[in-house]
Amino acid sequence: MAFTPWQTAHGDAEPAYLQCADTVALSPADDSVDTNDIIIEGAGTITSFGESSHRVIKRVQFVPLVKAASASITLVNSSHLNLLGKKNRSIDGVSYGMYLCNGADHWNEVYFVEQGQALISELEDRLKALEEQWQQFRK
Repeated sequence: MAFTPWQTAHGDAEPAYLQCADTVALSPADDSVDTNDIIIEGAGTITSFGESSHRVIKRVQFVPLVKAASASITLVNSSHLNLLGKKNRSIDGVSYGMYLCNGADHWNEVYFVEQGQALISELEDRLKALEEQWQQFRK
């Protein structure tokens, strides 16, 4: 039995840093984004994650600008960028999403969370509901 040296990458590839733009190509045909970890930085509107003939899932970290007054990233829901909730999303803080391409240029959002916001807003909603119940109880 012959042994050959193992000369392949171990673990995930380094993330690709992409700038926010109308189209941010997550999986271009030229394979210039050769990783499944993407960091999108900047501010602006994204209407598409680009053409892709690959069935692939990408993990995306959104990092909006922090110095400008309207420093947010907006994702536009469409037939080519199908977002959870079927509506546009404004991202004001560091957030994470997972996007699946069907191999025919259509991207589907399968997961999205804003860092630190989900639990805090849920707790605030619960606290508000409890306060309202308490006020009605006291009457």
